[in-house]
Amino acid sequence: MSAYSSSPQHSVETLERLAAMLKDPSSRAEALAELETLVVLVDGRAGNAPLRLCELELAAGTTPLALRLLLLPSMQPPQPDSLPLLSGLLRLPVEELEGKRLLHRSAGAGWLCIALARLTGLAQIEGADATPHAAALATCNLWLNCEEGIASRVNFSHGDPLRERPPDDRWDLLVASLADEGELDALLDEAPERILPGGWVLVEIPSWPGRSTLERAFARRGFAAKPVAVGRRQPTPPVRLAALAAREEDGEGPFELFLREESRDPVGARTALRWEAAGNDVWHETSVWEARLARPRPWLALRRALREAGRDRLLSSLDPSGAGNERVGLAATLASRLARQPALPCPEPGGDGSLRESLRHHLARSFDLWLAETEVFCAPDLRQALYSLLFAVCDPGDEVLVARSVADSLASVFEKARVRRIEAPDSPEDLRSLLRVVAPLAVVLGASEDKAQIPALLALADDAAERGVWTVLIARHAPQHPEQSALLARLGREPHRHNLVILMELSAGDAYPDHELALLLPVPERLFSDLEIAAETTGARLSAPVQWFFESMIADLLAFQVAPAAAQGPARRQLLRAPLPRSQRIQEFAAAPPFAPRFFRADDPRLLRLDRGDNRERIPLVLLEGLLFGALRPASNDAALREAIAAFVAETRGVETDAAEVVVGRGVRGLLHDAAIALGRVLGRPPEVFAVAPCHGLLPHALRAAGCAVRAGPLASLLEGRASPPDLVLLSQPGDPDGCYLEGSALRALADYALKHGCWIFSDEVAGLLTLHRPKASQVPSPLGVEPRLLPRILVFGGLAKEFAAGGLRLGWVVVRSSPLRKALASLVLERPPGMVMAAAAHLYGAWLRTPEGRPAQPKRRAALDAYLECLRRELSVRRERLAAIFDREGRAGDAGGLFLTPDVSGLLGRTIDGEELTAENLPRLLYRHTGVVVNGGLWCFDRERIHLAYGIPREGVEEAARRLEAFLGRLGS
Repeated sequence: MSAYSSSPQHSVETLERLAAMLKDPSSRAEALAELETLVVLVDGRAGNAPLRLCELELAAGTTPLALRLLLLPSMQPPQPDSLPLLSGLLRLPVEELEGKRLLHRSAGAGWLCIALARLTGLAQIEGADATPHAAALATCNLWLNCEEGIASRVNFSHGDPLRERPPDDRWDLLVASLADEGELDALLDEAPERILPGGWVLVEIPSWPGRSTLERAFARRGFAAKPVAVGRRQPTPPVRLAALAAREEDGEGPFELFLREESRDPVGARTALRWEAAGNDVWHETSVWEARLARPRPWLALRRALREAGRDRLLSSLDPSGAGNERVGLAATLASRLARQPALPCPEPGGDGSLRESLRHHLARSFDLWLAETEVFCAPDLRQALYSLLFAVCDPGDEVLVARSVADSLASVFEKARVRRIEAPDSPEDLRSLLRVVAPLAVVLGASEDKAQIPALLALADDAAERGVWTVLIARHAPQHPEQSALLARLGREPHRHNLVILMELSAGDAYPDHELALLLPVPERLFSDLEIAAETTGARLSAPVQWFFESMIADLLAFQVAPAAAQGPARRQLLRAPLPRSQRIQEFAAAPPFAPRFFRADDPRLLRLDRGDNRERIPLVLLEGLLFGALRPASNDAALREAIAAFVAETRGVETDAAEVVVGRGVRGLLHDAAIALGRVLGRPPEVFAVAPCHGLLPHALRAAGCAVRAGPLASLLEGRASPPDLVLLSQPGDPDGCYLEGSALRALADYALKHGCWIFSDEVAGLLTLHRPKASQVPSPLGVEPRLLPRILVFGGLAKEFAAGGLRLGWVVVRSSPLRKALASLVLERPPGMVMAAAAHLYGAWLRTPEGRPAQPKRRAALDAYLECLRRELSVRRERLAAIFDREGRAGDAGGLFLTPDVSGLLGRTIDGEELTAENLPRLLYRHTGVVVNGGLWCFDRERIHLAYGIPREGVEEAARRLEAFLGRLGS
């Protein structure tokens, strides 16, 4: 039998013993009798008694409800201000609760769970509390107030089920009473995976942050919420009031408090604190909020991807409010991809095979238009696609017939390509007539989706084919609405015309209006190769996240399309009627070493590529965070990005830079190409360029494509007067013959030479921060910091590709002090990067921003990036030295940098292997034949006596390549 508890410890022991007996049907009757005796013993005891009884009488509508509750000294009886939580639940339609599972977090004595069991049809109710012994007390209260049929639906537990239970333990409804926004954030961080589909959260929380702030708190965790009940005002504890006032001092709030219980208008916490200091009570309201996941499927997918990657701490910083399903879905796709492989390699020219393959399937299923993979060429936008096409088929001064409807919108492209535009009527019949009197290399016009007009367009293409003229039809296509593309449907029924190319802009929809993808199709085989060269030369590659977006969109569309299992092959082509034009410049480029046919097989199991300058390391977590931010909320302009880049340049090059001096574009090579064209416009003639060699093999060609006359050689030959002064000196930093930095005296000598001869300097510093000899360096050598008088003539180029392993983002920047050159360059940048990419880059470069007081604005972000760079530099240094040691390189080992080295191999030339003599021309081919290792030869890097080795691949690949190269050298004959 129970006796009155003489101490809290004895009370706890009694309650735990009775709770255990109540759970066992064989001892339940005895426990109930003992429980009733205990109630009699504690009835009327004071609030500080070891155990006391509280009687609560409620009216739920017309239904009276009386509860008898045992309470420990640490527990307060239910207050009238807590009743709105019950009211908020009971206001729901009966069917919303019928048969559902509910969890009440911090259930205390269990009164709310007991009331719900008696008043609703909830199938399972669980009350959990982290307070020791609360579960035993609540279990006793349950059986004190409920019959067995009702009590069997309720269970009380100790701990926090949201954090401690298996992932598949979920509920329809989570209920909690919270003390502040911190507790709300903690609950909402755990809740999404714990609520069943269609489930929701109901919380009671003080209203002092204000309605809009609380709505924002829910929205930032992926919930759409609304208040459903307001509780009675209650006094605010002085400690809480002081904390709120301190937060207002730090810029938060203002919070909403009341001077009197009956006050209508709120006051801020600082005012309320002064009121309280005068001896008055300060009041606040509580409110009950109902919250449901706004976008359950993509938001849960995003959370799952980050948690699986161990990146769940990013969840607290993400804000999906205002982002639609598409944006949250793309963020989930990015998180999932980058969780599996946190790398952002650059897509191939023309798009990766996976994208082209998905587009082929879409065209085949939607239009019965069957194409080979190399008949679809992808470009980042329509203007860049047209520029690449004109580069491949026209030389400067060639004529192009352009329909009036597209002439103005594409005028900048024709001007940049330096072709002569003959403006013509839009009518296909008039264009056919003009073909008889002019001799253009191409006809460019808009493609009508009017079925009645399509025969006239095709007849124009046939006439142009007879004359060896390309016909380019510009169209727009929304993959979501294939029924609107009559032209594609017609092409699917006819043999392909060799001279007809559809330049099609794909629409990404309203979520990402600046996510662009342009297709050229059906592309003949040789034209595809030429377009690849044009894209490589001018930097016209896709951004990887944009490519992934379109791949995902096409995959979703294909999932709802049914097609025959047997695939038809590519459609046949008409016979070529007359040779089609191919530009002289593309023919010259095709014969250059960077574009020579591959001598290796991509499917060779031995293949190890040291010829690619990509940084294949993981991206920094800060950049992943920025990408997710950008996917949810893309930047609408580049202002924040330019400000962040200016701060980055000032910190890392030691020269103050204004945001207005920064131009942003899609990749460094494209900006180099455009800057060379801009310099030609400023000079009034094509610039003469001296490229410091050895160098990256594509850089001189990017300038040649801009019309520059380029020669390459060692910097010493220029400074010593062995070469005539150029208009422009192109160098990479780092990038001298040893893959090292130009520092001190060398930079000073270059600056003096440039000042003397009026030269411009283009400094490619995309790998500038990769100071392998100084892993903790915060500043790097740059021409910017050498001679202030030279600053207006120096352009420094940078980007995310090398320093932060994000070549796939295709974001580059250039600092241009000269206002005329900057304006000319800005007019040539056909499209800026997507808003998502700009937001991600601004987030990363923003780590170098400072407050007006000169302190780092984002110290944690900066520290994370400093640690990333140090780790990356140390890792790359190990790989570099492993390769350098193979060739017994002597000289400077202390100022290495970048991602490549160019060892002198003159001692190998003339030696033999298997009877074949090594030459500058055949050395890369023979190395691959005997080792499976691919390197760039001397002709590629403009120095016959060197080879170009990149070490951006993982360390195990570099180590294996080094072993094979050593074995190769050991086999060489004299």
